[in-house]
Amino acid sequence: MMKEKEQKKHPYVALYDGNSCVLLKVPYVPKWIECVRRIPGRTWDQDKKVWQVPAQHETMVILCSFLENTPVKTVDRSLYERFPELLRLCTPEDYAAMGKLDELLRRKGYSSKTRKAYLGHAERFIRQSAVSVEGVTSVHLDTYFMRLIEEGHSRSYVNQAISALRFWFKETLKRSGFSKAWVRPKSDQTLPTVLSEDEVLSLFKSTQNLKHRLLLTLVYSSGLRVSEVVRLRKQDIDVSRKMIHIRQAKGRKDRYSLLSGTVIEMMQTYLETHAVLDYLFPGADKSAGHLTERSAQYMFERAKRKAGIVKKASIHTLRHSFATHLLENGTDLRHIQELLGHSSLKTTEIYTHVGLKNLQRIQSPLDRIMENKLPERGED
Repeated sequence: MMKEKEQKKHPYVALYDGNSCVLLKVPYVPKWIECVRRIPGRTWDQDKKVWQVPAQHETMVILCSFLENTPVKTVDRSLYERFPELLRLCTPEDYAAMGKLDELLRRKGYSSKTRKAYLGHAERFIRQSAVSVEGVTSVHLDTYFMRLIEEGHSRSYVNQAISALRFWFKETLKRSGFSKAWVRPKSDQTLPTVLSEDEVLSLFKSTQNLKHRLLLTLVYSSGLRVSEVVRLRKQDIDVSRKMIHIRQAKGRKDRYSLLSGTVIEMMQTYLETHAVLDYLFPGADKSAGHLTERSAQYMFERAKRKAGIVKKASIHTLRHSFATHLLENGTDLRHIQELLGHSSLKTTEIYTHVGLKNLQRIQSPLDRIMENKLPERGED
């Protein structure tokens, strides 16, 4: 009786071992019923009020694919031995634990991007480790992190997975005994791609659409993140002070950045020819209000292709180029830090490794040797 009340309060699909068949007790959730009806060979037992499906591996694979995003409680544990694929289904306890994770992330003010990333890591871990959240040990965590590394995921991705699962088990579920599992791989020491000033100009010239050109020019001229430029509102543009107010950016921080005189002229033309009520770059989806980040990325990719730029670059490369070009032209590193919104100067210091003007003053020893070489025997 208690289980029935629990199933009504927090609905889930219950599986029982019926020897020649697997019994499914499914509460009346229309999309769940529809999934079960699509399973080949399923029948309805009117007396027991349960669905029956053939106890075959092929059927269990189909069942798992249909119920992938549904809380499933395997009541008879013998089913796990007969059909290990059932271990990849998330239990009601798993969903409850992920719900607690999302709740704490929201209460602590984490961004929607971070919440989505952390919840994704939590769900992937549970599914791939084939263990319920209650049965997780440090061995499961170690194995999972090693698998991510062996699969070729970047160090930053693995570090994010560690941060997500550490927050889940330590901060949310108050679990202990996992200290050895939180060993982080050394971060990749990579340098950002930077476009030359000529490449930046060719990118803008290849963009005929005024809205697209304004967006890309703003990213470069003000050093904006793509998430910031698509969320700019008319009220954030201060023409008189030549400043842009970036609100609640990464880390929920406000900051100001430069507003180029060239951009002001372009923006005036844009506002005269486009109906802009609130967001500077409204999107097709009126419910979201602003242009999507993916659409902005597509604008960059199209312009890059038309400009014939072969470097591996994304729209974020324009932000890297903004910082590097400022540094090359003598702007103090601390001013660049403020314009970019970096919390630590160390983050900004990476641009000292990609700035070329000082390096270009250094002559290669080979060129010096060739310039000063003595005439060879037989030469006049």
